[in-house]
Amino acid sequence: METIPKILFKIWGIKYGRFCADKIQRCGTIIKKVGFLVIGAVFTLISCASWSSYPIYLHIPPEKGYPQVSTELRGKMITITTFEDNRGVDDVRVIGKRIDYEGGEIPFISSRGYPSANVTKAFQTYLFKRGYTVSGKNPSWNLDLQTIKPEWGDWVIGGSIEDLSLEVKSYVRTFYDCRLKLRVVVADAKEKNYRYRETVELFSSYKGAVFRLENCERMINKILEEAIEKALDDLNKQQS
Repeated sequence: METIPKILFKIWGIKYGRFCADKIQRCGTIIKKVGFLVIGAVFTLISCASWSSYPIYLHIPPEKGYPQVSTELRGKMITITTFEDNRGVDDVRVIGKRIDYEGGEIPFISSRGYPSANVTKAFQTYLFKRGYTVSGKNPSWNLDLQTIKPEWGDWVIGGSIEDLSLEVKSYVRTFYDCRLKLRVVVADAKEKNYRYRETVELFSSYKGAVFRLENCERMINKILEEAIEKALDDLNKQQS
């Protein structure tokens, strides 16, 4: 017959064993999670290191809705001329760079055509979504009133890209900086006078835990959309 101390010792041993087993299981789960995170980080570093450049698709979302213009303005034929790229860079496809953990620089490249063509298309998309009648052609224009052609319709919009850059620095955290400066000119093609001229300059910054290419594309397209909205919010205005 077992004594009371032996019985108590057995009960304590069972409870302590269960306690230890539970702790071991929890530690194992934590180790697995940390292991997966470490493996994920390693694969991220390896994949990023294998990139010679990062593709960025410059655009504004065509599915987004915008405030509609009046019936009177809907009848205006508008031509968006090709925006000039005045950034003075060696390769006009480059729209910024990422500085990695080791100080290496990897460029961001406009993936679907030149930035000037993509910015021009973004202006077209915005006006079309607001209800304007927009020409499908993008002729060149030096912003001189005397070079406006009759077939361009009622209004003509042109301009230039003065700054368009995305810089990402990866240290303990990842820092994103985006700059955009556009010169926009709106003219009456029939009367051959300037309705208004405007320079839009915007800056945006963001910091995150790790580098993500989708954050870069979303950030630069958001600032592009804001610049276009600011420049073309009211086409009916005229500067004195």
